[in-house]
Amino acid sequence: MTAKDYRLISEAVRAALDEVTPMDMGLPRVGVLAVANKLALVLRSTNPRFDVARFLVACGVPDNQ
Repeated sequence: MTAKDYRLISEAVRAALDEVTPMDMGLPRVGVLAVANKLALVLRSTNPRFDVARFLVACGVPDNQ
């Protein structure tokens, strides 16, 4: 995969987080955060230079998630 692919994935995750309304902050948000973290681990396994922290920031995942 290329940096462009990683960007597209992170933009999709960020958009999903942005679509969660304040009333939906429970399970839908937790689900999107879980997917972001799992994607980061899977992408890291395919590329040793993949920066998990940078990807999660691009996804809009808070530091403590």
